Amino acid sequence: MLNKIFLAVIIFSIPFYSQDKDTVKTKGKEKYNVFEDYKFYEGRPTIDLSYGISKPCLFNSDASFIRQGLLEMKLGYTYEKKYRYGKNITKYVNRFIYGGFVANNLDVKSSDNSDIKTWRFGIGNSSGYGYQVWDKSSIILYSSSSLAWTRYDNGLYSNSFVGNEFVPEYYNTMEFNRTFRFGTGMQAGIIIPIQGIVNIQVQFDRTLVFPRHLVWKHIGSAIIEAVVQSAADGFVHGIFKSSSPAVAPIINFIFKNGIAFALYELRREKMNWPFESAPPMLFDSFKAGFSFKF
Repeated sequence: MLNKIFLAVIIFSIPFYSQDKDTVKTKGKEKYNVFEDYKFYEGRPTIDLSYGISKPCLFNSDASFIRQGLLEMKLGYTYEKKYRYGKNITKYVNRFIYGGFVANNLDVKSSDNSDIKTWRFGIGNSSGYGYQVWDKSSIILYSSSSLAWTRYDNGLYSNSFVGNEFVPEYYNTMEFNRTFRFGTGMQAGIIIPIQGIVNIQVQFDRTLVFPRHLVWKHIGSAIIEAVVQSAADGFVHGIFKSSSPAVAPIINFIFKNGIAFALYELRREKMNWPFESAPPMLFDSFKAGFSFKF
């Protein structure tokens, strides 16, 4: 178990570093820095509280899943600074640990089936850019990646059924039900300041739950994502240096999240795309809540 956690952290570090590049000066010349130069605990302590709707699905299955209410909390540190390119442009990084609970009885419209629950915890990293509106407060557009451990607990049906439809046989052997499974996630979000330390945020989240962890295929898939995301970083950096840096935060938001969503669509069928692997269980969530930056 410890070896898997260690390998997972190594895997996560690949996109973790590639998603947030900066420029430093070396002997009076600008140099594009690939790696971040600040620590996890550097920045403002941050608490995020969110509520939303989550719905799981399985690839190539007619199984019907009901939507569920979601409660989630993140604890981490937010690093913000005025970016050197563009007036009133803010660079944003948030590193966090999180936990979430999904249950039917959190959504009053589907409270008749309260025996289906999902627990999740993990670590994550968000990065992006925004527009400063007043001192220490900015509208932020960000993308996020995460590692997650998820337990799906369906107490209403046997492992052969999800919702009220039969699931193909190969899903039965995966044993998603009533066991913690490793997976990854992506998130797109917008943070809007209200007053002082209080901000509101709206997010879309997609989390994959792996039936098993294929370490080397996972590493290969993560490297492909890191390379593509790094290319997007370089393109956005070029926009910042151009005559129109004000549009760069929006372009960055579209590119980074568009790439992540496209890759996660491909991973619906193969969890370690493009390598041959089993389909994961997938959770799509829409969330809104408050972010407190101290």
